Amino acid sequence: MAGGKNSTVPQKRKAIPNRQTVEITDEKKTTNATDTEKEKKVTEQQKKRLTPNEQLEKLQEKINQLRQQKQLITNREKEKQRKQRTHRLIQNGALAEKYFNVEGIEPDEFEKILKKLVELSGIESITKPK
Repeated sequence: MAGGKNSTVPQKRKAIPNRQTVEITDEKKTTNATDTEKEKKVTEQQKKRLTPNEQLEKLQEKINQLRQQKQLITNREKEKQRKQRTHRLIQNGALAEKYFNVEGIEPDEFEKILKKLVELSGIESITKPK
């Protein structure tokens, strides 16, 4: 079986002179591409670096954003407190109408009735001192 397809004798390869040049050229291209990528990264990093004035402007923008956020939070809290107070006033008014049987009375007349009740003895101890 000498010289057959399944022989274990290694065959010699012919040297291709251009192949080495191509490989070197490919390696150089790879190296050059890597160098170019590094240069791009350095350039991008240089672009990302801000001048002191730009840094100050950026910080000022951040400060303004935080102030706006603070104002929004404060406004929400004030609105929440206003709504709670309004709800409490409506509930108390409804209870006063119910127990004093003053439906349909004008606010001025109702105030006079409340003042008379407060002036009675013993009523002041129920109310909170201011």
